[in-house]
Amino acid sequence: MPRASLPSFARRVLSLSLSTCLSGLAGLTGLALSSPAGAQPVMARENLNATLWFQTAVERQAATLAVYRAATARLGAARRATRETASLEQAAQGGFSRKPPAIVLDVDETVLDNSPYEAWQIRDGHRYEESTWAAWVASAQAAAIPGAPEFIARARANGFRVVFITNRRCPADGPFGPDGFHAACPQKAQTIANLSRVLGHAVAPADVMLRGERAEWGASDKTPRREAVARTHRIAMLVGDDLNDFVPRARYAEQAHAARWGTTWVPIPNPTYGSWGDALSLTQRYEALKPWSGPAVAEPGAASSAASAASAASAASAQ
Repeated sequence: MPRASLPSFARRVLSLSLSTCLSGLAGLTGLALSSPAGAQPVMARENLNATLWFQTAVERQAATLAVYRAATARLGAARRATRETASLEQAAQGGFSRKPPAIVLDVDETVLDNSPYEAWQIRDGHRYEESTWAAWVASAQAAAIPGAPEFIARARANGFRVVFITNRRCPADGPFGPDGFHAACPQKAQTIANLSRVLGHAVAPADVMLRGERAEWGASDKTPRREAVARTHRIAMLVGDDLNDFVPRARYAEQAHAARWGTTWVPIPNPTYGSWGDALSLTQRYEALKPWSGPAVAEPGAASSAASAASAASAASAQ
């Protein structure tokens, strides 16, 4: 009977059975089986261990708590260091010492935990798509990263303006109002609602800056938005999980910038995704690994020679 004429239930059973058989054959032979659809594994599944660690490991919670507690301990010094700025853009401009202090944080995986979205991709075999990500953002279900609410509360109590710069997006085609800001940006309201819920206070719209919220903020580079904060405030700390939350990756210079880590730059651990790997395909990620060469391989005949020597030594000792 042609497959198209099978009842739908029978077609599903046949498809599942064939898939199971092919998967088993691939496992036995070590060969990768290709098909028109799904020839490559879904990249999200490669994220299993990282996402599981993010969601379940005590060590991950301890790491973010430790980072945020260390940053909290530096708030007093950061408040007093009026000649110091975390922003390279502001340092180049100068004239910031008399400005009120601000702390700029990323949102995703810095303040809000989006690992349920990652876990959904892994479990159900989905790839990242703008439409599903938008649905997750709209749900406003993200929990807080451990330590973030307490740090933000202490910063506000110490007189810092707390600003969130995120690459969550406003629609690229506008519309923009007379003030230059986007007039219809669903993710802005959704992000504010989620942040307000987990932080326990109403977050002001002016303190949340999305990608594309203004025409000049259309790129993922956060430099223009940091510059907007720097016009009115001294940026005392930058907090994020990606290098681009501190400086564009192409501008990072380890010798010049490494001393900022743990002082004015506060890095939050995130092994699940980031600009460090966004441009790499799955094959390229494997090629970028730096593996061990493996155990030494014995020369042909070396094993039998060693066995013969051992046998001779044993015989000699028995005499």
